[in-house]
Amino acid sequence: MTTVSPPAQFEQSLRDAPTPVAPWSVEVRRALSEHRLVFALVAAEMLGAALLDWSGRADTLRDGLPGRARFVLARSATLTFYSLPLLLAWERWQVRDVAGKEGWRLAWRQFVAGRGNPRVLLGVVLAVLLTASVAVLHDGFKNLLTLGRYHSWDVQFAAWDRTLHGGRYPHEYLAAIWTRPWLLSLATAPYVFWFPVLAGVNVWQAWSSDRPRRAQYFTCYVLTWLVLGAMAAHAFASMGPVFYGHLVGSTPYGPLEQALDAAGGAPAWARATQAAMWEAWVQRDPRPWLAISAMPSLHVAMAALYTFTVWERFQRVRWVFLAFLLLTLLSSVLLGWHYAIDGYAAVLGVWVLWRLSGALVRTGSRRRPEPGSGHSSAGG
Repeated sequence: MTTVSPPAQFEQSLRDAPTPVAPWSVEVRRALSEHRLVFALVAAEMLGAALLDWSGRADTLRDGLPGRARFVLARSATLTFYSLPLLLAWERWQVRDVAGKEGWRLAWRQFVAGRGNPRVLLGVVLAVLLTASVAVLHDGFKNLLTLGRYHSWDVQFAAWDRTLHGGRYPHEYLAAIWTRPWLLSLATAPYVFWFPVLAGVNVWQAWSSDRPRRAQYFTCYVLTWLVLGAMAAHAFASMGPVFYGHLVGSTPYGPLEQALDAAGGAPAWARATQAAMWEAWVQRDPRPWLAISAMPSLHVAMAALYTFTVWERFQRVRWVFLAFLLLTLLSSVLLGWHYAIDGYAAVLGVWVLWRLSGALVRTGSRRRPEPGSGHSSAGG
């Protein structure tokens, strides 16, 4: 078998060109400066939690906090660690024309040059810590809804849903799906994969070498959880279709609930979770991850954020994420978690926050010129 030699210029650049790496102190300052906007947003959320705590209204923010933090951080750190072989495999694919050990050596040099920069490594750690902090704080804020019991928008949202969709409830248009248990289970599968996709995209963006797009992603990520997941969720507190009957008495969602009870897969998981959430609400028990909030849909919001992130740069992958967004919106209605307008509001809200995040990042870059990082853009 003939060994393929790399082009001389390519080989020379990888072997002999020195990789400019600034002193650790400089790289640390660069990493901290790069994340200062996200730091400010997370600090604002923490300040809000502290103010609620001082007012005596937020014991729930501290209840179980260490356990929730350990849970999120452990899984985020584990996924980040296991992403390293995938990144090395990506670099190997980039030099796939180079055969044997020589190809792996070149891939390793690419990997170290692009991912071994102290600024990049610290940036990954900061991204994991910040996103985990936001998730834990968000759960605490949602549990205030469990204690406050001021969900008051369901009747209005259901009416708007019906009016907006031509006098019929959105789930009624989807009867061909939810009246067939196997099709209902298949159509709602994206909800099961929502958490793995969330973690995967976060890790992908944490390692990304497209620093402006990465900064815009994490800025919008924090803003989405803060503005939509906390502020809007409290301003428009609602429970969702599957809890409508508990609040109002009669419910137009009864046939859908019966179909969910008869199905397996994702619907069975959803019904078990919904029962646990209702029990926690009735008992005013702020259990981790079981608070009820429908408007807007954070599941749809995150799927929209992925789509906006990849839309301009990744021409093929963007259709995958668009499909995931549409299926997540469909699943949120079929599983009874959300009114359709919860998803529409989420997409619109994330679009606004995405544009705002881009403007904030560009403004910060003009004030603080981006220093050269000296690493490749492969895999970003």
